[in-house]
Amino acid sequence: MVEAEDLYLPKQQASPPHFLDWSLVMTPAFPPCQNRNWRTLYRAAILETNNRVLPQRVSEAEEAVRERGREIFYGDGTSEEKEALDDALYALRAFRTAWQHAEAA
Repeated sequence: MVEAEDLYLPKQQASPPHFLDWSLVMTPAFPPCQNRNWRTLYRAAILETNNRVLPQRVSEAEEAVRERGREIFYGDGTSEEKEALDDALYALRAFRTAWQHAEAA
């Protein structure tokens, strides 16, 4: 006779669940910043006077700031640098908006 309990319980114990390898999860998905000197690119962008070169300089600076921000997110940096990155990105966006409006006028 089959017991009611036998209908609900597996006959063999399943192997224990595989646990997540945290070293894989915590590894940054982004490669290290190619140009850790984001300040140099930032200064070059905001001091650029050639309007033909300006969009490229701003784009390069924005990307360097974002890359460094991702590195800081994973623990490599200071709160002061994070604040400086936020300020730089804000300034670059404002700068981009200003020269785009000037071109349109």
